[in-house]
Amino acid sequence: MEFVPLLPSKEEKLEYIEALRVVTAGRIHVELESARLTRILSTIREEEGKVAEAADILQEIQVETYGSMDKKEKLDFLLEQVRLCMDKGDFIRAAIINRKISTKAFDGVEFQDEKIRYYNQVVRYRLHEKDYLGVSKCYHAILHTPSVEAVEEKWIEVNSFWP
Repeated sequence: MEFVPLLPSKEEKLEYIEALRVVTAGRIHVELESARLTRILSTIREEEGKVAEAADILQEIQVETYGSMDKKEKLDFLLEQVRLCMDKGDFIRAAIINRKISTKAFDGVEFQDEKIRYYNQVVRYRLHEKDYLGVSKCYHAILHTPSVEAVEEKWIEVNSFWP
Protein backbone atom coordinates (compact mmCIF):
# COMPACT_ATOMS: atom_id res chain seq x y z
CA MET A 1 0.00 0.00 0.00
CA GLU A 2 2.74 2.46 0.87
CA PHE A 3 4.39 1.87 -2.48
CA VAL A 4 1.50 3.00 -4.67
CA PRO A 5 2.21 6.75 -4.39
CA LEU A 6 5.92 6.10 -5.00
CA LEU A 7 5.43 4.56 -8.43
CA PRO A 8 6.61 6.95 -11.15
CA SER A 9 3.80 6.74 -13.72
CA LYS A 10 0.06 6.44 -13.57
CA GLU A 11 0.12 3.36 -15.82
CA GLU A 12 2.42 1.58 -13.38
CA LYS A 13 0.17 2.53 -10.48
CA LEU A 14 -2.89 1.17 -12.26
CA GLU A 15 -1.09 -2.04 -13.23
CA TYR A 16 0.18 -2.51 -9.67
CA ILE A 17 -3.26 -1.85 -8.14
CA GLU A 18 -5.03 -4.22 -10.54
CA ALA A 19 -2.49 -6.98 -9.89
CA LEU A 20 -2.88 -6.62 -6.12
CA ARG A 21 -6.68 -6.51 -6.38
CA VAL A 22 -6.64 -9.77 -8.34
CA VAL A 23 -4.38 -11.41 -5.77
CA THR A 24 -6.44 -10.19 -2.79
CA ALA A 25 -9.88 -10.95 -4.31
CA GLY A 26 -11.88 -13.21 -2.01
CA ARG A 27 -9.21 -13.40 0.68
CA ILE A 28 -10.64 -12.47 4.06
CA HIS A 29 -7.31 -11.89 5.79
CA VAL A 30 -6.38 -9.11 3.30
CA GLU A 31 -9.84 -7.59 2.77
CA LEU A 32 -8.80 -4.31 4.39
CA GLU A 33 -5.86 -3.85 2.02
CA SER A 34 -8.07 -4.78 -0.92
CA ALA A 35 -10.63 -2.15 0.11
CA ARG A 36 -7.92 0.50 0.40
CA LEU A 37 -6.56 -0.38 -3.04
CA THR A 38 -10.07 -0.16 -4.47
CA ARG A 39 -10.46 3.27 -2.89
CA ILE A 40 -7.19 4.43 -4.49
CA LEU A 41 -8.31 3.10 -7.87
CA SER A 42 -11.65 4.87 -7.50
CA THR A 43 -9.88 8.13 -6.67
CA ILE A 44 -7.70 7.79 -9.78
CA ARG A 45 -10.76 7.18 -11.97
CA GLU A 46 -12.53 10.18 -10.47
CA GLU A 47 -9.49 12.39 -11.14
CA GLU A 48 -9.64 11.22 -14.76
CA GLY A 49 -13.22 12.48 -14.91
CA LYS A 50 -14.78 9.00 -14.94
CA VAL A 51 -17.15 9.51 -12.01
CA ALA A 52 -19.56 6.73 -12.99
CA GLU A 53 -16.71 4.24 -13.25
CA ALA A 54 -15.27 5.43 -9.92
CA ALA A 55 -18.66 4.95 -8.24
CA ASP A 56 -19.05 1.47 -9.72
CA ILE A 57 -15.56 0.46 -8.58
CA LEU A 58 -16.17 1.69 -5.05
CA GLN A 59 -19.54 -0.06 -4.82
CA GLU A 60 -17.86 -3.43 -5.39
CA ILE A 61 -16.74 -3.33 -1.77
CA GLN A 62 -19.15 -3.94 1.12
CA VAL A 63 -17.15 -2.42 3.98
CA GLU A 64 -19.96 -2.69 6.51
CA THR A 65 -19.11 -6.40 6.82
CA TYR A 66 -15.39 -5.86 7.40
CA GLY A 67 -14.47 -6.55 11.00
CA SER A 68 -10.85 -5.50 10.60
CA MET A 69 -11.69 -1.96 9.48
CA ASP A 70 -12.08 0.66 12.20
CA LYS A 71 -15.33 2.58 12.55
CA LYS A 72 -14.00 5.90 11.28
CA GLU A 73 -12.59 4.37 8.10
CA LYS A 74 -15.87 2.51 7.47
CA LEU A 75 -17.83 5.74 7.85
CA ASP A 76 -15.45 7.54 5.52
CA PHE A 77 -15.72 4.76 2.95
CA LEU A 78 -19.53 4.73 3.07
CA LEU A 79 -19.73 8.52 2.87
CA GLU A 80 -17.48 8.42 -0.19
CA GLN A 81 -19.73 5.80 -1.80
CA VAL A 82 -22.78 8.02 -1.19
CA ARG A 83 -21.03 11.10 -2.59
CA LEU A 84 -19.94 9.31 -5.75
CA CYS A 85 -23.44 7.89 -6.30
CA MET A 86 -24.95 11.36 -6.06
CA ASP A 87 -22.25 12.79 -8.33
CA LYS A 88 -23.15 10.04 -10.81
CA GLY A 89 -26.84 10.96 -10.49
CA ASP A 90 -27.87 7.69 -8.85
CA PHE A 91 -29.81 9.12 -5.91
CA ILE A 92 -31.69 5.89 -5.24
CA ARG A 93 -28.50 3.89 -4.65
CA ALA A 94 -27.13 6.81 -2.61
CA ALA A 95 -30.18 6.60 -0.34
CA ILE A 96 -29.75 2.83 0.04
CA ILE A 97 -26.09 3.18 1.00
CA ASN A 98 -26.92 6.13 3.25
CA ARG A 99 -29.32 3.94 5.25
CA LYS A 100 -26.38 1.69 6.16
CA ILE A 101 -25.00 4.53 8.27
CA SER A 102 -26.45 4.76 11.75
CA THR A 103 -26.65 8.25 13.20
CA LYS A 104 -25.67 6.72 16.56
CA ALA A 105 -22.20 6.32 15.05
CA PHE A 106 -21.77 10.09 15.34
CA ASP A 107 -22.20 10.21 19.12
CA GLY A 108 -18.45 10.21 19.75
CA VAL A 109 -16.44 13.42 19.76
CA GLU A 110 -14.02 11.94 17.22
CA PHE A 111 -16.81 11.57 14.61
CA GLN A 112 -17.95 15.19 14.40
CA ASP A 113 -16.38 15.86 10.99
CA GLU A 114 -18.03 12.71 9.61
CA LYS A 115 -21.35 13.82 11.12
CA ILE A 116 -21.13 17.14 9.30
CA ARG A 117 -20.20 15.39 6.03
CA TYR A 118 -23.06 12.94 6.48
CA TYR A 119 -25.69 15.58 7.09
CA ASN A 120 -24.41 17.75 4.22
CA GLN A 121 -24.85 14.76 1.91
CA VAL A 122 -28.32 14.11 3.30
CA VAL A 123 -29.14 17.78 2.65
CA ARG A 124 -28.07 17.32 -0.96
CA TYR A 125 -30.29 14.25 -1.26
CA ARG A 126 -33.25 15.94 0.47
CA LEU A 127 -32.96 18.97 -1.82
CA HIS A 128 -33.04 16.62 -4.80
CA GLU A 129 -36.21 15.04 -3.38
CA LYS A 130 -37.63 18.50 -2.51
CA ASP A 131 -38.00 17.47 1.15
CA TYR A 132 -37.45 20.80 2.82
CA LEU A 133 -38.48 19.65 6.28
CA GLY A 134 -35.76 17.01 6.08
CA VAL A 135 -33.28 19.69 4.99
CA SER A 136 -34.10 21.80 8.04
CA LYS A 137 -33.69 18.78 10.34
CA CYS A 138 -30.26 18.11 8.84
CA TYR A 139 -29.18 21.71 9.35
CA HIS A 140 -30.49 21.51 12.90
CA ALA A 141 -28.34 18.42 13.52
CA ILE A 142 -25.29 20.16 12.01
CA LEU A 143 -25.89 23.27 14.08
CA HIS A 144 -26.04 21.26 17.29
CA THR A 145 -22.77 19.47 16.66
CA PRO A 146 -20.32 20.48 19.41
CA SER A 147 -17.54 21.41 16.96
CA VAL A 148 -19.93 23.79 15.15
CA GLU A 149 -21.37 25.25 18.33
CA ALA A 150 -17.90 25.98 19.69
CA VAL A 151 -16.75 28.12 16.76
CA GLU A 152 -18.84 31.15 15.88
CA GLU A 153 -17.75 31.20 12.21
CA LYS A 154 -19.01 27.66 11.71
CA TRP A 155 -22.49 28.21 13.08
CA ILE A 156 -22.77 31.47 11.18
CA GLU A 157 -21.83 29.56 8.04
CA VAL A 158 -24.53 26.94 8.76
CA ASN A 159 -27.12 29.63 9.42
CA SER A 160 -26.14 31.60 6.31
CA PHE A 161 -27.92 29.01 4.16
CA TRP A 162 -31.23 30.53 5.13
CA PRO A 163 -32.07 33.91 3.52
